[in-house]
Amino acid sequence: MDGAIEKLGVYEFFCVFLSGLIFSTICICSGIPDCFLMWSGEDSTIRLITFLSFSCFWGLILQGIGAYVDKKWKFLGLSHQVRKNFLGTGKNRVFKEESERSEFDRLVDKTIMEKYDGSIELSTTKERCYWAYQYFATILEYHGKDAKIERIGSLSGMLRSLMVMGPVLTIFHGVLFFLEINKIMCIGYDAKTYSLAVKILSFLFVAVFFWYRASKFARYKVRVLLREYRQFVSENNNENVTENRVATNTATGS
Repeated sequence: MDGAIEKLGVYEFFCVFLSGLIFSTICICSGIPDCFLMWSGEDSTIRLITFLSFSCFWGLILQGIGAYVDKKWKFLGLSHQVRKNFLGTGKNRVFKEESERSEFDRLVDKTIMEKYDGSIELSTTKERCYWAYQYFATILEYHGKDAKIERIGSLSGMLRSLMVMGPVLTIFHGVLFFLEINKIMCIGYDAKTYSLAVKILSFLFVAVFFWYRASKFARYKVRVLLREYRQFVSENNNENVTENRVATNTATGS
């Protein structure tokens, strides 16, 4: 299993394949017609291949919609907005403790000064946060210190896709619900109609639940990235101090 995940890629496995697999499974269990799933064929092998293929297909759709919503719908407070506001103090704040937030505020300023020596001006908090996030992430990736961050990011992306799954399934069942209108006009509400209404409400709840979890994981990812970078800088500083001491002792012959 680990080998398959490694070949496919952690992000692709969670955000595309696994989220699509969950979506397709729920579609089948909730009675979505075959035409929605593109599920066909009598042979079990062909059906399995078709199921897995279109799980990936639906996973890509969910991932694409999720990425768009993440970037455009700022009020949701997902990863794109968190990366640009991790030093903020609002309701979606990354750090609960003000002392830790202030520490990373100073670290960001120090890093900007060291790299640019005042040659550029990042006047707003969003500009400083966005630059620092990209720089810290690049450094950790270059030195192979981003494995934990990548796993968290993959889970965050999957939760975002599952958040989108709720409204998509709501739309699918909404279509089925309105197709029942003629029957309702003739014989009134029946068990199937009530079942569809319950499913629609359930999927709306699913969307809210996964939105909450996705926003929490987005903040958690940024928090871990910043702490990992702080640890990386601390370890490098300790190594440099040790090397300087060794060099000094060697030069003095002690």
